[in-house]
Amino acid sequence: MIVPVTGTQFGTLTNLSSLGVTSNQTPVAGAGATGAILTVLAPDLSTSTISDSGSPTGTFAQGDQGQTFTVTVNNKAAAGTSNGPITAAFSITRGLLNPVAGFPNGSGWSCTGLVCTNSNALAAGTSLGALTVTINVDANAASPQTLSVSIYGGGTAAATNLSDNVVITQLPHLAIQKTHSGQFVTGDLVSAGDTFTLTVTNSGPVTVRTAKITDSFDPSFTLGSLPAGCSNSGQTVTCTPASIAATNGTAVFVIPVAVSPAASGSISNSATVACTPSNSCLITSATAMETVSIRLAPGVQLDAFQQRQPGAHLFTANERDGYRNSEHIRCRHIGDGHSSVHGSIGTQSNRVKRPDVGGPAPDPVAPPTTAS
Repeated sequence: MIVPVTGTQFGTLTNLSSLGVTSNQTPVAGAGATGAILTVLAPDLSTSTISDSGSPTGTFAQGDQGQTFTVTVNNKAAAGTSNGPITAAFSITRGLLNPVAGFPNGSGWSCTGLVCTNSNALAAGTSLGALTVTINVDANAASPQTLSVSIYGGGTAAATNLSDNVVITQLPHLAIQKTHSGQFVTGDLVSAGDTFTLTVTNSGPVTVRTAKITDSFDPSFTLGSLPAGCSNSGQTVTCTPASIAATNGTAVFVIPVAVSPAASGSISNSATVACTPSNSCLITSATAMETVSIRLAPGVQLDAFQQRQPGAHLFTANERDGYRNSEHIRCRHIGDGHSSVHGSIGTQSNRVKRPDVGGPAPDPVAPPTTAS
């Protein structure tokens, strides 16, 4: 005769007249030779599982964000119902696989750090709520990496240990830098040597062959002949290096420009680097901005003109702010003028006498202009 047992102990009652007592049977207190004995069945969590969100499964990549491991605690069919809390304790290499704040978590679970407990009774053939660990993969994570979990308690005879070894795909790590060289003076031709330099560095462990650099230039600049690997559509330049070697390999593109005569002030623009497809590399610095201060072309401005006396005229000329240094100033009489006179530039008044008109000598207040 088999009689179900209720309460906190689980098993069956067996009539001793037909079965002998075995090692996993405990006689009921007070039972005689022909009494009943109790067979106790413990929970069995050995069918619990662990999985990951990798695509394909078991594969993450350096720099991945929000990847997950999922643990499901199962009680084997025909096992006993759990008695007391069940614990799941995780082990992970922090710094390479970094749990996101708030994880692990799951319905019915209470977690402190990487240790979680669930006090719900787990009957044979059923499962507790899934337990999820969301992680970010470090940009420099080596391969492979492992998440392990030990599941115990609830009356189990032994802990169930699970692990998930994931392959970490190694990626190029790209950063872009932009600089300029030259005077960038209004009206500069390409031959003046004004250039922008785009440099992409690969600090990752593998070579990249999918990088693309994009730079949209201000209309104040006219593009010169582009280097190999670069093309343009209007003011937008695209450069595609054939490859950039691992471990600090670089790709450098020098873009020559002419400067519009109307350019002025400070001009900024940005270059970007990306990969196609985007998951084929890790971008550590996607954008580089460079600002150029435009300088005015060589020249001076006439601040004042005054006729002091017949045949003598006062010109006051100064070097204009932002201009490159001018060695001389040319003063040309407008009207009856038949000659030009050159004088050294400086913040002084240069008094120029028209040689074609009679009159007294130049005003002695300032030295006369030196002819050149």
